[in-house]
Amino acid sequence: MLMNSTLLALAGFGLVSLQPAQIAQAKDTLASVPALAGDLDPAVPELPSEDLPSEDLPSEDALAEDGSAVSPTANYSDDRMSIDYPVSWQIAVSPDDNVQILDGTKGSPDEVVTEIFVVDSPPGVLINANIDSFITEGSAVGPYGQVTIDDQEAFTIWLADRPVALSRAIATFIGYDDQTVLLFSSFTPENEAVEEHLLELHNSFKKVADAELEPESTPEDDSELEGVL
Repeated sequence: MLMNSTLLALAGFGLVSLQPAQIAQAKDTLASVPALAGDLDPAVPELPSEDLPSEDLPSEDALAEDGSAVSPTANYSDDRMSIDYPVSWQIAVSPDDNVQILDGTKGSPDEVVTEIFVVDSPPGVLINANIDSFITEGSAVGPYGQVTIDDQEAFTIWLADRPVALSRAIATFIGYDDQTVLLFSSFTPENEAVEEHLLELHNSFKKVADAELEPESTPEDDSELEGVL
């Protein structure tokens, strides 16, 4: 059940309340967005593995500042995002460019599925619509927390008792003005130990700024070429 304190935390993302009329409006806004959190199917289709960029991996005996071991990671980057993930996990990209990070054997207790969506919607609207979807499906919503990811405000929600095989989930919403990045990770109750890796994965997300994209080359004006050749 969604607690009143959760509602207070959501206010920071522009949610004044969770009235049915607001939810309906949010649903209409997001109707064209494929497979958002409430509709994610853990039985993901077999997708071709993505050719990964070069990877800088830490040594097996690398240590964090507190002396704990650091798990080796790889990095996935495209023209929209950069994210680190455990080196033994796999990347797949769907035909509509949604990124998946996968681990374990499909249908087994160690299966983990993370999906990343970049949605043209303010974070408050998207969080509102998805919380409604979580509650409707019968999920236990909470705990939750506000964090900073990529220098942006983000909101992470833990889910349990979802009516699917991967019944545990962690959903992180990162707000970028009128755009929101949703990271949705599903796993089994038997695999609670994976939560630490998933939080590290979520926290490593970085959005590629438009200014960082390489501009398309344009033909030079003939007048500018006079006297060059």
